[in-house]
Amino acid sequence: MTSPLRALLLGPVLLLAHSAWAAPLAAPDVRPPIEQYRGATIVKLGECHYTRVLAQRNAQMGLPPTDESDYQACAAALRSAAPGALKQVLKVSTRKPLRQAIQAFHASFLTSLDGLPQLKGESDEDYQIRQLALGNALSTAWDDVENNR
Repeated sequence: MTSPLRALLLGPVLLLAHSAWAAPLAAPDVRPPIEQYRGATIVKLGECHYTRVLAQRNAQMGLPPTDESDYQACAAALRSAAPGALKQVLKVSTRKPLRQAIQAFHASFLTSLDGLPQLKGESDEDYQIRQLALGNALSTAWDDVENNR
């Protein structure tokens, strides 16, 4: 199967999966604040990555950009919401090691958010390697949060 055809067939599947996955997130969030923060960062970062994939697919197929593929807007909205989410979780996190781990995670999260776009001249392979490194750093930082809970 050619790449454009695969992308054409994969697009609706990803859109349906995203719709089914995102709908439950609209319900009131009754999770503990640290889990809400994790959702406001890691889950939303995944959504922005998804919009970047859609933008790339649209560009490869010669389709115009859409609101669903505007990953710059997604990243900007996430960046503006991030300080509030951090403030909320720090407000209820009283132990110093946990607060430090959350702040370190937040810095790693912002680095991952900044690293979302593919750099000019960066090969797809190099981009994937860079994304893997950013994801590993983010995962390690979250592990530190979990270890200090």
